[in-house]
Amino acid sequence: MRNGRIHQSASSGARRLGTTLEWGAVGLTSLTHRSRKGSQAHAPRRAEGLRIVRLTLADVPVGQSLTDAEGWDTSNSDWKRLIGLEPDGAFKAVLGGRDVGTTASVVVDKVAWIHSVIVRKELRRQGVGMAMMRACLDFLQCRGVPCVKLDSNPGVEPFYEGLGFQREFRSWRYLRPEGTLETDATRLRPADWREVCVFDRVQTGLDRRRVLKAILEDYPNQSFLVREGGRVSGYLIVRSGTRWNSIGPCVVRDADVAIAERLFRAALSTSPDSKFRVCVGGYNVQACALRKTMGFFRESYCTRMFRGQRFQESPSAFAMTSAQKG
Repeated sequence: MRNGRIHQSASSGARRLGTTLEWGAVGLTSLTHRSRKGSQAHAPRRAEGLRIVRLTLADVPVGQSLTDAEGWDTSNSDWKRLIGLEPDGAFKAVLGGRDVGTTASVVVDKVAWIHSVIVRKELRRQGVGMAMMRACLDFLQCRGVPCVKLDSNPGVEPFYEGLGFQREFRSWRYLRPEGTLETDATRLRPADWREVCVFDRVQTGLDRRRVLKAILEDYPNQSFLVREGGRVSGYLIVRSGTRWNSIGPCVVRDADVAIAERLFRAALSTSPDSKFRVCVGGYNVQACALRKTMGFFRESYCTRMFRGQRFQESPSAFAMTSAQKG
């Protein structure tokens, strides 16, 4: 199968999730949680006075402090890019004048990703995460997105299942220690961008042009390309981080392992003294096997979950920086 496909599931279809949206002159200004009548699922102790408001570029330090506390390798530029891509779909929780949580979404064609769902540890299990998730889901419902996906940390899946998400597969995180390999892949140039975006759409089944453009603009010198017979056969992007360099997205023609290996060799050549990290969907057996042969080891995993109509991800996708970044 070359293109991704939408599959109908029992949980598809838009529905209200028991929230009251307050709209002002500039759009959504706050959200107040209202429990569904008769619902017994997920009834944590409530944080009184909680407000859910828009997360803006001025709040990048808020997001950065939360991801730093979680040990995530998310940079200021990551936050700026993600908020900039979907400014109406990013939210923060405010309690007593203090910023206590974030969540955000990115719409990519017929699939949306919810990401950065973080609540300060001392305020967890008080309805903060639920209120933020409902804000995101209401936004995505208004956008008419048929499939919503996210990566859940182990043990948190029941929380998302209470919101209608279903488990799909494990999303593996692989690490590789320092070291380099020879490669014959070439640098991806701005002149290649248009062709790469067309190639990506054919292979993944999604129009990801605006997201790919934003990532390529941030990392123009860490992108690689393989051509065969004058045509694009694969591409890969490397993102620099403070703890490691993250590889992805990486998409190859018709799930060709040899092309993927050439691109990964190019990625590893960018910084021989650095660690590298890559996220791989557990459904892609060939991609997982390649990681092992190239010296990566499994570090951890998340659970990929979906809500609505299932979108089957393409075996041509050999890596993603993280779910929300490609």
